[in-house]
Amino acid sequence: MNSLAFSLILLSALMHALWNLLVKQSVDKTAYIWWMFCLSGSLFTLIVVLVPEPFPRLNLHLLLLAVSGAVCFV
Repeated sequence: MNSLAFSLILLSALMHALWNLLVKQSVDKTAYIWWMFCLSGSLFTLIVVLVPEPFPRLNLHLLLLAVSGAVCFV
């Protein structure tokens, strides 16, 4: 495994642990999670605007992937 992949895995683990710690310490956990989703969605929207490469066209495979992700989330 190269060092970039290992660093990304460690960063992901640290971000996940920090996320859980902040949620567990918050007073209103539901509101905190909703604000976090809104903030991350807004940041992702800004990043999408700044990315110069276009996104792939929506096809059946991507649509099924999105639907299965939504079903697993719920």
